[in-house]
Amino acid sequence: MIMRKLFVYCMLLSLLLSCKKYEEGPFISFRSKEERLANTWKVAKYFENGVDKTNDFNNVFNGYAMTINKDNSYSLSYKLFSLMPYSESGTWFFNTDKTSVTFKKNNSSSTWKILKLYEEELWGEFVDSNKIIQIHLIPL
Repeated sequence: MIMRKLFVYCMLLSLLLSCKKYEEGPFISFRSKEERLANTWKVAKYFENGVDKTNDFNNVFNGYAMTINKDNSYSLSYKLFSLMPYSESGTWFFNTDKTSVTFKKNNSSSTWKILKLYEEELWGEFVDSNKIIQIHLIPL
């Protein structure tokens, strides 16, 4: 009897642990991935090939703000070197298992591997010009 209970407990535990989709969690969430992704985000940390370049990023992309909407649209704005305003908009979509998100504008796109997706935190990783970029976003 004890062995059977132990076996059932171990099976349930392994099932729950396999449900974790992203490297940095969450373990379980009652909000859908779409609801957690939809927000207006700003950059908290920015890494190039593992080196923290947050200050450089903020100096170049001043006031960076990305709004991701539940209707699969997004908008992005910042001031390049605090001088030239830039804005773009497009659509976004998850891959089939929701481990990455693609942002598409006209004929170009960028796909981010999702490392962490909380209501208050989004970590993504992508390759740009042979550099591995990791970006940590928090609500604006």
